[in-house]
Amino acid sequence: MTSASLGEPETDRCSTFVNMPLRVFLAYDGERHEYFIPDGSLVADIRQEVKHRFLLGQNDGKDTRKIVVLNYLGADLKDDWLFQDIGVLPGATIRISEREEMKPRLYVYCSYNNDKVKIMDKSIEILKTTVADLRTIVTRLVGLPVGVFRLTTSDGQELFDQHTLDRYDLEIGDTINLHTWDGWTDFLNLCMMGYTSHVFAQLSDDEAVSKYQMKVAMHIACHCGHVDLALNLMKQGVRADDPVGYHPYRVWCNVTPHTESLKPPIHECGEQGQEYKNSV
Repeated sequence: MTSASLGEPETDRCSTFVNMPLRVFLAYDGERHEYFIPDGSLVADIRQEVKHRFLLGQNDGKDTRKIVVLNYLGADLKDDWLFQDIGVLPGATIRISEREEMKPRLYVYCSYNNDKVKIMDKSIEILKTTVADLRTIVTRLVGLPVGVFRLTTSDGQELFDQHTLDRYDLEIGDTINLHTWDGWTDFLNLCMMGYTSHVFAQLSDDEAVSKYQMKVAMHIACHCGHVDLALNLMKQGVRADDPVGYHPYRVWCNVTPHTESLKPPIHECGEQGQEYKNSV
């Protein structure tokens, strides 16, 4: 077993014990390497340094990617943790390992909550998968009915159900944007959180739109398991066995409906394994 120094502490006569670098050992491939962690360093900072020092995390472009993991006392260290906050003692050993994980087939950026969702479904093939297939996967991942959102490429080109993904020059690993109806951001986020009274306060003054919003809220409640929201919607006459359908402003469109638009919320409830499905 050999020992090699990867970094030297900076000397400063005015420095105190509090802001001195933390001396640890990095264990990898049967060797221990002395290393000094600067005060205030995040795990992510040191992980990047380790990747460069040991030439780790090199990806070959296949379906998997290698990630570098730092482990202390049997626990994997999270990127946003500060070393000084997790109790790493001077002279401790931090173990380094590489793990393989599947690369996402696609990413979906959701504009209503600024979340970026990974699509890991191996069935996605750019030349064969249609936009309709992709929207089925997306609706089941994010919990929104298909009639609530549309998908676009990164440059704003809208994706239509009947086309395959190659029609839009998409590639594995690309990011697709998900857009919802204008002015629905607060409503959808409140539904996702299950805030019943706030959801009802967001309903439109237009009766037709309001009825559709309540169907959307029922779908989300069934997806997320929000019992109180679902029960209050039922008191307003919303049925969990009625399909959500499309926004009333789109009923005039001569477009073949997506199959997911015909699925009632109760089926979403069953697919997600919610315990209260029998009561809804």
